[in-house]
Amino acid sequence: MSHKPYNWSNSRKPPLLQPHSIAKHEVIEAYLERYIEVLTADPRQDGLRLTIVDGFSGGGMYRHAETGELCAGSPLIFLDTIRRMEAAIQSERTKDFCIDANYYFIDSDATALAFLKSQLRKQGYGKLIGERIFLLHGTFARLFPGLMEVIIARRGRVLFEPPPLPP
Repeated sequence: MSHKPYNWSNSRKPPLLQPHSIAKHEVIEAYLERYIEVLTADPRQDGLRLTIVDGFSGGGMYRHAETGELCAGSPLIFLDTIRRMEAAIQSERTKDFCIDANYYFIDSDATALAFLKSQLRKQGYGKLIGERIFLLHGTFARLFPGLMEVIIARRGRVLFEPPPLPP
């Protein structure tokens, strides 16, 4: 099965996302929600340090192949889910709670990263770029060793969404 690359050059018309990828995004979101619920079950806990690495981030926004509606890609799913879960946990606690998350979004396509950067700004995450959100141009395999050094030094929990295997 050959992989047809996404075209991120048209900012008004994100690429189509097929049903199998939509299902994958639903699984990612449900897993992240449950992961956070389990790791923050103790009400005495005041935070969670988390690093998320998306090894094939894409441009962050797609059009649903069947409906044509806009749908979030994995970077926005990660960010929105963390924001929503942090607010939900905080609402149930009397002391402050914070998810201290860093995000590494990797793609070998510079156009995809530029598109993602514009989407992050549109969705209100622009101020976090370079502070908590890092857009890395290159392949996951090439960037992994240096990234692991940063992750190990930071400590905390880590979630990886690796890129697809080559055909």
